[in-house]
Amino acid sequence: MAIEVTWLAGNLPLGLRVLGAYLLGMSRDQWIHALPRLRTSLDGEIEKVLRFSYDALCEDVQELFLHIACFFNGSCIDDLVECLAESRLNVKYGLQVLYDKCFISELERGCFVVHNLMKQLANEIVRKQSVSDPGKRQFLVDAQDICDVLEEKAGTETIRGIDFDLSEVKRKLVIDERAFEGMHRLQFLRFQKRGLYENTKLLLPQGLNFRANKLKFLEWYRFPLTCFPREFQPRRLVKLKMEESRLEKLWKRPIPLPCLKLMELSNSDYLKELPDLSNATNLKVLRALWCPSLSEISSSIGKCTSLQELHLAGCSKLIAIPSSIGNAINLKTLNVQICYRLDEIPSSIWSLKKLKNLLIAGCPKLRLGSRLRSFPDVSGKITEFNMSNTAIEGFPSSIMAFSCLRKLSTMTAESFKMFPDIPDTIEELLLYNAGIEEIPPSIKNLSRLTKLIMPSCKNLKVLPTNVNLQSLSSLDLSSCTQLRTFPEISTSIRYLNLSDTAIEEVPSSIWSWSRLVELNLEDCNSLRVLHSFLDSDLSDTGTDSLGGDSETFLPLCIHLKECKSLVSLPHIPHFVSLLDASNCESLESIDGFFTNPERCLSFANCFKLSEAAIELIVVSDCKFFLLPFEELPADFFHRAREDLLTVNLCQSPLPLFFKFKACLLLLDYEVEDYEDKNASEVGEDHEWMDGKSLSCDIWCVQNGVDVGHGSCKYHLPAILGSTEHLYLFESSISLNLPETDVNFSDLHFDFKVTGKYWDIKDFAVHHLEDPNVHDDHGRCFCKSMVEEYTEQTRVGCMRPLRIGFCKLWMKSTDTNGSGRPPIIFQYPKKGKTTKQ
Repeated sequence: MAIEVTWLAGNLPLGLRVLGAYLLGMSRDQWIHALPRLRTSLDGEIEKVLRFSYDALCEDVQELFLHIACFFNGSCIDDLVECLAESRLNVKYGLQVLYDKCFISELERGCFVVHNLMKQLANEIVRKQSVSDPGKRQFLVDAQDICDVLEEKAGTETIRGIDFDLSEVKRKLVIDERAFEGMHRLQFLRFQKRGLYENTKLLLPQGLNFRANKLKFLEWYRFPLTCFPREFQPRRLVKLKMEESRLEKLWKRPIPLPCLKLMELSNSDYLKELPDLSNATNLKVLRALWCPSLSEISSSIGKCTSLQELHLAGCSKLIAIPSSIGNAINLKTLNVQICYRLDEIPSSIWSLKKLKNLLIAGCPKLRLGSRLRSFPDVSGKITEFNMSNTAIEGFPSSIMAFSCLRKLSTMTAESFKMFPDIPDTIEELLLYNAGIEEIPPSIKNLSRLTKLIMPSCKNLKVLPTNVNLQSLSSLDLSSCTQLRTFPEISTSIRYLNLSDTAIEEVPSSIWSWSRLVELNLEDCNSLRVLHSFLDSDLSDTGTDSLGGDSETFLPLCIHLKECKSLVSLPHIPHFVSLLDASNCESLESIDGFFTNPERCLSFANCFKLSEAAIELIVVSDCKFFLLPFEELPADFFHRAREDLLTVNLCQSPLPLFFKFKACLLLLDYEVEDYEDKNASEVGEDHEWMDGKSLSCDIWCVQNGVDVGHGSCKYHLPAILGSTEHLYLFESSISLNLPETDVNFSDLHFDFKVTGKYWDIKDFAVHHLEDPNVHDDHGRCFCKSMVEEYTEQTRVGCMRPLRIGFCKLWMKSTDTNGSGRPPIIFQYPKKGKTTKQ
């Protein structure tokens, strides 16, 4: 509830102070009853304090604030400035005042948002302009009020803006053709669906009489008419957004649109043509993506001399772009991706000196100008070019003149037999399925190259030697099945993918690449060994033979799954945080592990592991491991009995966090049994249906009443086990106990595996104490596994894992005279879940 209060305050210091004063002294139940009301309206005392700040603003800033809070909340500054350009308001000055007074906050990309309490204040201000007659208010924001005004044709010239959330109305809404006739000064109109569900069916059975002379902003989600009415003359319109409309055409004759900057028509399934834009000389952005009926672009597009972006991706019936596009002299982006029938882009586009992004991927019939199979000299301003799935067969020599080119990609490079000559400005090069046999030494000239992606290049055999691409951070050569050697071509790599190649070894220097965070060698069936970490001169003191500090190495994830010829592993360095060697059926020996309590290990289905290797894994200090094993470790004294396990706590007072190690003996779960499971037992984990997750429910109960509840997350590697496996993990769980020092009797743990293939055969627990970390009351605590996993995920180290849930019960029982509560662990029998 405290989190929700903070959210309601919207990071507003005044809001926190006001809400804090309002809630001070209330009981928990009173908070529960107060919060729903505060989400939608203000208490009198809260409104009085906030209104004082509003009244202190000058009149123009007050009016700007109402425009923002009631219609432009979350918008970009440029949109606001453009829509209010003809008003008397000094927008930029007013925004700075509102920001300084904490009425609004600035978001990324030049956008802003009104604080929650201040938005409620604005809603209340406009409501009080006419309490009983919403048609006389300046802005309409309440869905029911809007319905009443439209159905009763009660709108007046007072109304400046309507922001209608269609998802808030759960009935059919029939609007009369004259519903907007009284709103002569309406400037901003938005019909939008913000919720997830379709609740409203909006009908205009007689059409619409709407001149919209003063309208500046029109957004109407799923507009129900096939064409705007003849009377529609929005001469001041700045933004037009009609996504998923039923429009077939916008209007039947050209209309003057001198102020229009944005036209958004995407996902309009019935749209057949774009309107005549001869009079839209200030149009900057036109989006008509995924309009499957669109077959024609008017030649008037050439008169849009201010046009900067033209997006037509996914228009499957579009055949051609008019040659007049060459007159759109300010065009920077042309996006015609996945236009299956588009067979030509006119050669006039090459005269566009400002063109930066030419996106033509997924146009299998496309030729560029006069049906050429290669492209002519293009604008030197282009920064990104993607020619995937087109009929273009190669890069011309003229591409070397592209001085601004940063990204070059194609998903269909089968015709490429040699590595292309490309300018040294390239930062990202993506060549999928290329027929290239060798990457030449001249690649060293690409000093800015950060990403080289060349998967499924089946003929690639040779990489250059004596090359160090210092900027290269990501290299993907996966499924290059003839690649046998991998020389050191960069020491700056962060992500290296050599999966499904014929690699026999990786250079020993790879352990010294301090920036490396992911090494993927999955399905490398020729890989037999990994070299040791430079003479294995490592210690747990934090220094190594490289002369560096252990902290200079980032956590490294190593993926070795399905390396069927891999026989041994070297001493695993301290900075390796994830090692997945699942299904390495020949793996026998491991030299050792340097300490890393954050490390995750998976040796699922590694049946040839020696006893020495298994012992190294079992005694290693790690977050979790999984390996084939037939019994629980002997040093886990607390074993389950009849699905229950009790551990007596040996510390007082009770810990704020309960820290423990648990080991579970898993066995493969019959698929038929899984499919017979009641779907309700899978619950919220249905999205992990094809993976594995471990849940543990934990509740704290005193005298039959739940007084606390803890939750945590556990992970099982997503691998099919074919026999018994041992899964061991370490965790701490917040017990969420009340502040009072009450002796609780017991904690109940309910383990359950969801997802396919695993079930629990047996388990044991070892209670851990951490005397070095305490809270203010001297209670023991440590960092939760959830937080640790979040950090691992942030650096990309936990990709092959699946997530489950953990909760905790605590129940009052006899303490056996010890005065200390026992801990009860419980797991369910196969096919059903029990809760004690």
